[in-house]
Amino acid sequence: MRRKVALITGAATGIGKRTAMELAKENYNIAITYVHSRKESEDLVELLEQEYGIEACCVKSDASIEKDC
Repeated sequence: MRRKVALITGAATGIGKRTAMELAKENYNIAITYVHSRKESEDLVELLEQEYGIEACCVKSDASIEKDC
C-alpha cells in the first residue's frame, strides 16, 4: 500500500510538530524541514517512526530562500 506524504516546513516544534504527529496518526509518511532545529527535527523523526510506524525524514531547508526549495 502506498502512503501519502506530507511535507511540513518548520515541523520541529510547536504547531508544525503537532501537525506532523496528527498526520502520522493518519498513516502519512512525513518529511519535515528545519533551519536551526536539527536535534529537535531528528528526535521528531525518530519518535514518528517508532510511535506510528511510518517513514519520516528531515532536511535542512529554509522555504523563504528559493535555492533551498
